[in-house]
Amino acid sequence: QNYITRQKKPKPAPLLDEHAGKIEERQPAPAGASDNGATPVLPLEGVRVLDFTRIWAGPYCTRQLADYGAEVIKIESSLFDRDNRMGTMPFVADLNRNKHGITLDLHHDEAKDVAKRIAAVSDLVIDNFALGVIDRFGLGYEDMRKVNPDIIQISMPGWGSVGPLKDHVAFGFSLVSVSGLSYTWGHPESEPNARCKFDYPDFLIASLTALAALAAIYHKAETGRGQYIEMAQVEAIGNTMAMPFMDYKLNGRPGEPVGNRHPLHAPHGVYPSKGDDEWCAIACRTNQEWEALVEAMGSPAWALIPDYATQEGRKANEDALNAELSEWTQTLTPRQVMHLLQRSGVPATAVHNGEGLFWDPHLRDRGYIHTIDHPDWGVLEQPGVTVRLSETPGGSRMPSAALGQHNDYVLRDILNLSNEEVKTLLDVGALT
Repeated sequence: QNYITRQKKPKPAPLLDEHAGKIEERQPAPAGASDNGATPVLPLEGVRVLDFTRIWAGPYCTRQLADYGAEVIKIESSLFDRDNRMGTMPFVADLNRNKHGITLDLHHDEAKDVAKRIAAVSDLVIDNFALGVIDRFGLGYEDMRKVNPDIIQISMPGWGSVGPLKDHVAFGFSLVSVSGLSYTWGHPESEPNARCKFDYPDFLIASLTALAALAAIYHKAETGRGQYIEMAQVEAIGNTMAMPFMDYKLNGRPGEPVGNRHPLHAPHGVYPSKGDDEWCAIACRTNQEWEALVEAMGSPAWALIPDYATQEGRKANEDALNAELSEWTQTLTPRQVMHLLQRSGVPATAVHNGEGLFWDPHLRDRGYIHTIDHPDWGVLEQPGVTVRLSETPGGSRMPSAALGQHNDYVLRDILNLSNEEVKTLLDVGALT
């Protein structure tokens, strides 16, 4: 939600060809417009972000902005955040790259004043505290507007700022559960406590929040006006359940777990492979793909029976088909299955764990794995940017900051505080 550029009432999905002839052709940019010989400017260069986020969803959002050039100033405290730096929380090195770090104890008025002074020269303020925390610190939108009338401020309350559950605490797992994902994301025969435990919402919510930030930054560039944005995390993850939501609305079906199966196609699933707990994934969407799979397997007699000749037949006999197919996949490694079937035009891949993903030759050949020298962890290899812009590419330019690493830069270079002012902050405990 936002409070300046509210969305209009959504329109229904268009009918086929409804807008034919009504879309104007865009004019191409002049030749050489992006090739002026200068070093590419990152797309968000010149945007400054004051970052109060913690844990995962918020930091992943601001990291996406930092990857593409935004100057992100992350507020931390050596009193409360030290455990995040090493040992049990290594993801901090990945989530907080390309950011500047400053340590403030916001329980002190002097620290709050520093935060407001940073906001006064920033474009965006963001937090993912529980509802009301940022306001109790005196750093909410109305407070920040007093020092910067054009500020954009984003809050990410788990349950939103209104509604009977607004004061409830939310974590990724609780959002997976309440959205219905943890119920439907599993095998039909499995107990609910054996289904999805992954904090999937954090990644989706972070990306949607980054999108909202970009929309507000664009609006500000066009109009000069900031705004407040609320990202209710429960609504963001609820959108992933649009299909079962509408299926219940229109057909009365509540949505049940189906494992890796597809409602129409078979085979469609994960199959055991040669090795200890090794698996491959295969999906046949057409009769042609099924025939190619049969040929790749050497046309065994079991695959040639009439029951498997059609989509409907394969789906009706899916259990028997999967059992036979598994006998074949267990004779090959996951990558052997993948390469053999892909050469035949059948969608198939190996099922990776973290180690397999880390060493994946395709990702490494694409340059997706970035190497960076980290002050705490040494030389790190970490995921690169997920969106590649041809003219203004982002990337991993700076490791995550040590606690307070950029205190001097922020206080002296950005805020122009004197030595005496910095000493006062240290003396009163505002600068930790």
